[in-house]
Amino acid sequence: MERFKGYKDFNVITSTFEDALLEENNYDLIYAASAFHWVDAETGCPKAFRLLKSDGAIALLRYNFNYIPPGGEELSEEIHAVYENISIAIIHGIGLI
Repeated sequence: MERFKGYKDFNVITSTFEDALLEENNYDLIYAASAFHWVDAETGCPKAFRLLKSDGAIALLRYNFNYIPPGGEELSEEIHAVYENISIAIIHGIGLI
């Protein structure tokens, strides 16, 4: 993509995750925000773990506020407060880490 040409080591791949040709044992982090559920789990999960370095991590984020965790409503409210704080930090460019 033309708009990213100024970024070193930045590539845009137009493909499904399942079909993308990616180097194994090469990634520190794989993340997906409200998207990985579209990937075939029997293919996508093993592929993700093959792509990760031995100390790599996978972060699958999902937006689902209809779910009440086993801890009940109070835990749910605490989780939502964390999400809200992170969202505000991202919007305002505030580093949390």
